[in-house]
Amino acid sequence: MLADVANSPKLSNATKPGYVKYVKMDPTGANPTLITENDKVYLGDPFPHYEYGLNLTANYKNFDLTCFFQGVGERKVLMSGIGVRPFFNGSNLFAHQVDSWTPDHQDAEYPILVPEANSADNFVASDKWVKNGAYLRLKNIVLGYSLPKTFLEKAHIDGLRLYVSGQNLWTLSHFFPGYDPEVSYGGNLGGEFYPIMQTVTVGANLKF
Repeated sequence: MLADVANSPKLSNATKPGYVKYVKMDPTGANPTLITENDKVYLGDPFPHYEYGLNLTANYKNFDLTCFFQGVGERKVLMSGIGVRPFFNGSNLFAHQVDSWTPDHQDAEYPILVPEANSADNFVASDKWVKNGAYLRLKNIVLGYSLPKTFLEKAHIDGLRLYVSGQNLWTLSHFFPGYDPEVSYGGNLGGEFYPIMQTVTVGANLKF
């Protein structure tokens, strides 16, 4: 492992086994074992290239159904802060960050757990921390049933509709697990957001 570190491109001499391993991109071939500004490449931008929505409605006999889908496409998001850095600014450790490098677990998702002052090389902007921010979400779905008027006449009721609705029940995304791709991340923001709420509501519309 030490030999691999010595022979691989790195950001600084602080690099050790378990740190993020970078690829040398400089076409000039200069500084073959050091990552410099010349190795930077374009990874995308956080602004959606397009946004879309789809509203579907259907009726069958006394049933009605409404679905609203919403999403964005071609958006890249750079995660930072506590979203990728364990114990950042005194924060806690997320469950997914437990999957960190050890000599016996070298294919971990996260680099070795080291003190904050020694871990800066692991969290510079790179495709390690850039994810696809595109998503498709079922924002709202409502299923209703209107009771037949013949059934309501004896009760002198003009109409009674029962319904169940749900918000944010389904999302298609390749984003970081547990994070909301709809949130605008930036700066140190990486986990300091209120988790998306999934809500189910049951109700009735009554007319006299």
